Amino acid sequence: MPSSRKDETVRLDDAMRTFNPGATALLIQDAVPWHAGTGQDPRGADVTELKVRRGGRIDIANAGLVGVIDLSQYSEIVIAAAQPQSFYESLFPNNPTTNECCIHYALVDWVENGGVLSAHLADYYGGNWDGCFFLQGVTKAMHFSNENAIFTPGHPIVTGQYGGLNGGQIVDVAPYQDLTGWNYTSHGWFRHLPAEKTIIFTEKEGGLAQEHKPVMVEFPFGRGRVIASMMTLEWPYIGDGSLTPNKKLLANEIGYQLHLGGIAATLRAG
Repeated sequence: MPSSRKDETVRLDDAMRTFNPGATALLIQDAVPWHAGTGQDPRGADVTELKVRRGGRIDIANAGLVGVIDLSQYSEIVIAAAQPQSFYESLFPNNPTTNECCIHYALVDWVENGGVLSAHLADYYGGNWDGCFFLQGVTKAMHFSNENAIFTPGHPIVTGQYGGLNGGQIVDVAPYQDLTGWNYTSHGWFRHLPAEKTIIFTEKEGGLAQEHKPVMVEFPFGRGRVIASMMTLEWPYIGDGSLTPNKKLLANEIGYQLHLGGIAATLRAG
């Protein structure tokens, strides 16, 4: 299905991709999600926040390198949102035997062996992964929503326990604070989720959270964990021109991932 939006993403050239000795976090990104915020890293919100938390100890690679580079050195991998169609075709390659597009086997193996994956899967800003299968057979329904709701108030991504300087308690009290507006807050919800999961945020209808329309979830896979989102996490972080950037949600999510990654690394070392 073709994208309903013009591809306005800023693609990264080779000079904007980086590989650093000793890096334990990898960002998979072909293009800047939406655009870079004023005063932020020109490679976008994910790079900006990862640098805050990791300094220079992050690698950036395009989706075509998944399956080529050795992922075993990384404790955490982040998949950027709002990517071009070529990105999703590399990340969800077609299986000629089943004629189905599924998340790349290299990421499946990496998570199963203890990696912590943060998958920002909000699409339809240049490309989409319609009809494809994410980890555990998870799929999605495309739907633009300006209203999301907190479903698990005690989750660390909601409380901001690991959000650092840019994080904080997530509230749902008014437009842009923190889950309403943004044109849009989410670009779909997840379907066919595993039985063992935590729903963190959902779409909201009539003032109520919709459990059957989860927009951010967490679930285990093998020895690893997955945080998956259809929310436009990078968009509030950079601000919408006239809006003040709201960095809390992305900072909380990346901080929680790094916390889980640190636990995983300790277990592997032990």
